Amino acid sequence: GFYFGTTVINGSVSYNKLVTVYNTNTGYWGVRGMIFVTGNMSSGIRVNNNMISDLSTWDSGFGTYNTIGVEINGATGGIDFDYNSINLFGSHTNSTTGTGTSPMAVLNGGGGNLRIRNNIFYNTYDNAYDVNDYVYAFYSNVPITNYTAFDYNDFYAGIPGSPATGTNIIDYQLYSYNTLNAFKIATQANANSMNLPVVFTATNDLHINLASGVNTAFDNLGGAL
Repeated sequence: GFYFGTTVINGSVSYNKLVTVYNTNTGYWGVRGMIFVTGNMSSGIRVNNNMISDLSTWDSGFGTYNTIGVEINGATGGIDFDYNSINLFGSHTNSTTGTGTSPMAVLNGGGGNLRIRNNIFYNTYDNAYDVNDYVYAFYSNVPITNYTAFDYNDFYAGIPGSPATGTNIIDYQLYSYNTLNAFKIATQANANSMNLPVVFTATNDLHINLASGVNTAFDNLGGAL
């Protein structure tokens, strides 16, 4: 994946397609499509129109040794994250119990001034080793005040036939919300966001399927930036 460290500021990350990113280290190290740890509260980075899909690792717990599409960590702020699609999927047996996965995670303080809009966060990743694995569409252990704009996103999480189906849409400050509406009420954010299934062109091609009658629930739901 892509790593953006302390020297990366004032730039754009656009129109990338990251697919089939696997960490095969059996020591339970994590995997990320992108990770931002600039340590700068005014990073000035625009992340838009990227596709990230098919990530996996030897998952263990949640935070470091697990599968996350995009991570923003530490005192990192000033990031615009718009019009991106992230799809975690598949049945995976190379894991321990008590694991969690998320298309996006904002961890460990955060620098604030985050704008996250018009994205698809899609997670049907299944730790087949653990029927009680945590399947999130979004994970944040920083307060809602760190987000200056947070709306018009699609959050979907669930594993067909699993106890986890639809139960962990978002984890916010260590509390799991089993409906998007409950998260909206608690944070007063994402008023126009949705919890809808998506039909992609393919699991590794995250263009929306434009066939007649498919994905019509998304018509006119996006927001202008």
